[in-house]
Amino acid sequence: MIPLLSLTAAIILSSLSLQAQPMPRLSITDYVVSDTSKYESFRLKVINESDSIVVITRAQPSCGCILVTVQRTLCLRNEPGDIYVAVTSNKISALQPITVDVYTNRNPDAPLRLTIRKADPKTDQKEATAHPDSLHTSPQPAQPTLATEATSDPKQHKKKHRR
Repeated sequence: MIPLLSLTAAIILSSLSLQAQPMPRLSITDYVVSDTSKYESFRLKVINESDSIVVITRAQPSCGCILVTVQRTLCLRNEPGDIYVAVTSNKISALQPITVDVYTNRNPDAPLRLTIRKADPKTDQKEATAHPDSLHTSPQPAQPTLATEATSDPKQHKKKHRR
């Protein structure tokens, strides 16, 4: 009977220690894009403050105006996971934010969420709200793509690409 009680106590203690582990968090939860830039990119860190390994399983943007690539999938205690985020800011509005949901092995059903919105010149004083753990890069120069230059008139399309 005593070995059974000690086994039960060990199971209960181990489950309590697992529950006490802090969940991973994002270095930024709200990002404000400058209203003057066309493109912005930055790094999003997934911070793990527990002793267990956290694995980023996927990062899912809410629309096509965001490019998200996971650069470092393993999140250790002193080495955060790394996600590169690029935003085409002329495609978003100040009223409707866009999101990036980050899923890990610790939160497979409840993602960590980054909200990105365009700055409203009337209400936002600063260009971006960033956490010191993130690496923010300045707006990138506009680089035309076929998707943004495509027109319905083939003659106009040829004129734009003729040198």
